Amino acid sequence: MIRQLRCIALSLTVLGLCATLAIGGAQAAAAGFRDMNFTDAERGRTIPVALWYPNDSTAAALTYGGIHARRAVNGGAIAPGRHPLALLSHGTGGRPNLQNLFDYCASQPAASLTCPTNAGEHGEEDPLHIDFMSGGASLKESRLRALVVAAPAIGPLFDAPGLVEVYIPVLIFWAGADAILNEPDNSRFYLDGIAQARGREMPGIGHFTFLSECSNMLRTVAPQICTDPDGISRAEQHNIINAETLEFLERHLAN
Repeated sequence: MIRQLRCIALSLTVLGLCATLAIGGAQAAAAGFRDMNFTDAERGRTIPVALWYPNDSTAAALTYGGIHARRAVNGGAIAPGRHPLALLSHGTGGRPNLQNLFDYCASQPAASLTCPTNAGEHGEEDPLHIDFMSGGASLKESRLRALVVAAPAIGPLFDAPGLVEVYIPVLIFWAGADAILNEPDNSRFYLDGIAQARGREMPGIGHFTFLSECSNMLRTVAPQICTDPDGISRAEQHNIINAETLEFLERHLAN
């Protein structure tokens, strides 16, 4: 069944960590695409969802959200048969310990993405306090069988009791030339804390190399996320990441 995923490059999140992999790269067949919205009545919000699925039709190029997604059929039929579900999500949060993050940020000499200028403030207006005030709730999902995570962030937000509950296989990619997230406080933090985690450093690539190749529009409005270190081909790196991701998922989801 997992071979049906060869038309889509994918990523899964663990504990809501920052995770993004390419939709582009090596694609053996066309993918179908549908744009949908789901309502979360409990939290009063609408959740946009882009559904990519196996499709046997000839596909034209499709640009989604300013990112070039290679080939896809907009609204095409789903290929016959049963198909596994893979979640591609980018987010920050999960079973965190906010005090750990406050203590960590207090020891840092400069502000960063992980520790903004006011990260140490405990008032109700502190962005981190607002974002994670309900973070202690468990988000464990028993239906997840394997996880692939790229460039997970805010390692100090989690403690050992929170990570030990992740008992399924996890593959963690991180960028060898990441100018956004420092190590060993991020990817390697999770690698050390999750029993079945396996790490894969991608030498020489930057933090945003994990993102899909940019459209011309996105290169114009957000060049910082479209530029890779010298000598790095984003497409070639995605081919490597996609192949290793599929091999990992085939091994752990074969049954």
